[in-house]
Amino acid sequence: MMLASLGFMQYRINFFDRDNSFPQLRDEYKKGYDRLTNGIFFEDFIGYNFHSKNKLVNIYAGFDFVWGFTKVRREYTFDLERKESANRNDILTGFRLGWVVPIYKKKSEDTYY
Repeated sequence: MMLASLGFMQYRINFFDRDNSFPQLRDEYKKGYDRLTNGIFFEDFIGYNFHSKNKLVNIYAGFDFVWGFTKVRREYTFDLERKESANRNDILTGFRLGWVVPIYKKKSEDTYY
């Protein structure tokens, strides 16, 4: 089985300051540290799909590869003391295993005229 998809990814660093004791992590300053990044991604999946004759064991397994074309969206990054304007290539890989639960329609045995 081979699948391909296209989408949008976004991520950032989340800071939690329970006591609100760090002035750097308040209001607008927090945005200078969170490194908000987003862009489009392309995903490939290559694997094997198995359906049994008794329709109970329907599984798939394979490898996932995600390639994101992203960019930092903040004006200035405080911890680096500069603006990040270069495009990024974010690569994610993994293994996917799943069980498919199909829903079958029952054939009608009655005939109507």
